[in-house]
Amino acid sequence: MFCKIAAEQFDAQILSASTLLRKILEERGEPISRGTLQALGAKIHDTEGPTSIICSLLRKARESQLTVIDAVRYAEELTWLAQRPDFVLVGLQTHLAMRLERIRSRNRDASESNLGVDDLRQQDKQPTERDIPFLLSSASDIIVNNGTVAEFTEEVQSVLRHILKRHRVA
Repeated sequence: MFCKIAAEQFDAQILSASTLLRKILEERGEPISRGTLQALGAKIHDTEGPTSIICSLLRKARESQLTVIDAVRYAEELTWLAQRPDFVLVGLQTHLAMRLERIRSRNRDASESNLGVDDLRQQDKQPTERDIPFLLSSASDIIVNNGTVAEFTEEVQSVLRHILKRHRVA
């Protein structure tokens, strides 16, 4: 939703790690689920280097006043990205029960419809998720996404306007 708002209302370029990983799995004819996405992301991180996914996304980037990278998962990625003068980390936080409800309602794949709280907690222990608390603590802006779509949209708009103003782009 953050990316949709950024793209539609701020003409942001969206670079999605999930989309990249989904494409790789599709090309291999492998099933796409939260588990296979996490496993592939961890494998690429371990075999090709800690910033390889982010670098791959940035190679596809075009000039844009605002580029959103979805999703930074590792501390090494943050360290590398933080060297860019135009980089800003925005963290999104959602209560576990709300996350579960939204994952189920998206129904991206069959494995998500039966996902339980314990499953989500287990997935949060995967290598691709372990640095999330550190990344959130490093974010310059945090958006808490436990309310309505309208509330979230308003918060995203406010944060993006602030970032663009801070970087004198708007």
